[in-house]
Amino acid sequence: MSRNVRTLLVLLQILVGIESSLSAEDGGIEGTSGWVQVAEQPAIAGPQAGEQPPGIPSIQDENGFDTSLPQPPALEEHFELPKTEAVPDVFEEAVSGRRYNDSGWYSTPDWGGMTWRPGSGGRFGEFGLAGAVSIPVKGWKGLSITDGYGYHFLDGPTRTDMPPRVFDFNWGLHYFGEISDSWWIDLAFSAGLYTDFEDSAREGWRFPSHAVISWEVSSEVQPVAGVRYFDRDNLGLLPVAGVILRPDDGLRIELVYPEPKVAWRISCENDKEHWMSLSGRIGGGEWAIERDRTGLADVATYTDYELVLGFDTIDNGGSISSFEIGYVFDRDLEYRSNRGNRNLPETFFLRWSTRK
Repeated sequence: MSRNVRTLLVLLQILVGIESSLSAEDGGIEGTSGWVQVAEQPAIAGPQAGEQPPGIPSIQDENGFDTSLPQPPALEEHFELPKTEAVPDVFEEAVSGRRYNDSGWYSTPDWGGMTWRPGSGGRFGEFGLAGAVSIPVKGWKGLSITDGYGYHFLDGPTRTDMPPRVFDFNWGLHYFGEISDSWWIDLAFSAGLYTDFEDSAREGWRFPSHAVISWEVSSEVQPVAGVRYFDRDNLGLLPVAGVILRPDDGLRIELVYPEPKVAWRISCENDKEHWMSLSGRIGGGEWAIERDRTGLADVATYTDYELVLGFDTIDNGGSISSFEIGYVFDRDLEYRSNRGNRNLPETFFLRWSTRK
């Protein structure tokens, strides 16, 4: 009897072991050391049985399961990225690619510099900072809005009865362009306040302007004609007339009244050009002031003539850095009241500037 019981117990243990093994094979292993039950993942939708997307080869393993992988679509023979329109600039370039010795009579709307004339006691001298910037107008090639400034710190005001400083502020329009084949025009109009900013400032409004046309008869010869308005008490409207000669790329001769100029290239190196020039200019200015000693509201006009030797360096982009030495003569200081007009002695100046 006991033998039969032992045999029965052995059979029960064998059956329990078989059942546990089958449960483990069915995935019922939660709680087993080192195992964590993973949530069932959703099935990925795919083609229905019997369907095969075009262009994808059918591959089956040894059990008959389809193991085909999607293939990337073939590119067309001429593949191009979609075209996009360029975002337009807010401003346009006023004078594109203008060089030092290009055609036409041209005034520079972008410049800045400093000037020193020695003076002390009875000598009328100056240290000045001046310049202008231009903003091209969208849709009008060659047209720009200009904004100019000048700060003049005067030496020797005791004898001349001038204030210690005067200022320039002006705003205007500048246009340069080829109006027809071989015809160029340079137009500028400005309105400015020139004063010491005392009670007399209302008398300091002036409107210096110019209009000059040049005709390119050939690449070597361009006649020039026009007018220039200084808007000073002793200097109003002057004609601009003459001819520009360009025998070659390294020589420019401006036989133009009232400010002639000769410039020649002396060297080229490292994408830079070096030029020298000799020119004649009309200098000076006019300001509404309060007389320094008497407090009289007046307008002072200073005029001089300058013979200038210049040294210019032009970079590959057309920007010019210039150093100038000038001999100043025929200097006059006049007042609208005609009280205290003076002839001033000759002097010289040093000037450094940049322009485009």
